[in-house]
Amino acid sequence: MQEDHKLRIALGVYDDFSLLKTTLGEFEAFGLDLECIVIVADAGALGGNLEAAFSVSKQTENAAGPNLLVRGNTQDGLVKFADQPPGVMRSVPAKRLLQFDSWISGNLSDDLNDHLSDGACVLVAPITTAQLEWRISSTLLKYSVSRVQLHDLANPH
Repeated sequence: MQEDHKLRIALGVYDDFSLLKTTLGEFEAFGLDLECIVIVADAGALGGNLEAAFSVSKQTENAAGPNLLVRGNTQDGLVKFADQPPGVMRSVPAKRLLQFDSWISGNLSDDLNDHLSDGACVLVAPITTAQLEWRISSTLLKYSVSRVQLHDLANPH
C-alpha cells in the first residue's frame, strides 16, 4: 500500500470534543496506536479541552495520547508516524502538517483552515494497510463534521 516516499493519511474535522474522544476510543479499540495520531488546532479550540486533555504533562500521567499541534505556536521538530513493517517510523516536519496549503490543493485546504478558524480541530491519522484505511475512514465518516479527506504526503523524512 505504501510507496517508499509517501505516507498515506486520513483527515477528519471535529467541532465537538465528545465526538473526538469517541473517535479516539474506536481507534484504540481496533488497535491503532494513539501516539501516531495528530490533532491540529488553534489555541483554545473545542473550548480549550484539547490542551487540557492532550498536553505533554497529561500524557505522562496517563497513557500516551495523540500529538497536539497548535497553529500560531512555534512548531519545530518532527511528528513520528508508525509505518510498516512494525517498528519502522516515518517522520513529518510539524510545520508542514500545520501548513495545509503546502500539501493539499485549493478548496480542500481552504475548508480545513476555515474549520480551524471557527474553533474546530483536524484529526490526522496515518494509514499503513488497506484494512486500516477502511477502518479509519469508516470511523471518521461516522463522527467528522466535514468530508473525510485521504492524502498521500510525499517525501516524509
